[in-house]
Amino acid sequence: SFNKESIIFDAGCGTGLVGLELKKFGYKNFHGADLSQKLLDTIPTNLYQKLIKVDLNKPKRGGRKKFYVYVKTPSGKIKKVEFIKIDIESSNYKLVDCLIKNLDKFKAIQYEFAKGKKEKFIQLIEETKKKFDYYINVDNELKEMSAVDLIFKIKNEVDTKSTGLDVYFKQK
Repeated sequence: SFNKESIIFDAGCGTGLVGLELKKFGYKNFHGADLSQKLLDTIPTNLYQKLIKVDLNKPKRGGRKKFYVYVKTPSGKIKKVEFIKIDIESSNYKLVDCLIKNLDKFKAIQYEFAKGKKEKFIQLIEETKKKFDYYINVDNELKEMSAVDLIFKIKNEVDTKSTGLDVYFKQK
């Protein structure tokens, strides 16, 4: 469990279902982003501290694709995000390099391995295995999984063209 003042970022927040749960459990400092303005407009006012519309498929500066997380804190600088949830349909795999470069800023990650390149998801596991433990949802319970078993599962069992797999990372 995290400190109720922890910074939590909900990437792919959709209609705010995760935000409603966070509020129910007493968390106050959570931010959300989604590609769809229509979905963002359905989120109750003042549920998230900040909501932004993010399009990962739109080229930035010089035609390169980049992803930036903008979370404003009272001090103006972000030191650590306790938890980040990434559920951005067809763009999840594009965030791997960003996550790897910023691993020291995250205590826990929920990442949906879906609709992307399996090689990128495997790269993320390879790069994080010394710092994180992995868990998957099996029959509504989190089951710990080794990096080796998770990579095997991704290679042989996960259909990244449809359902994917939610993986929870927790700092060791």
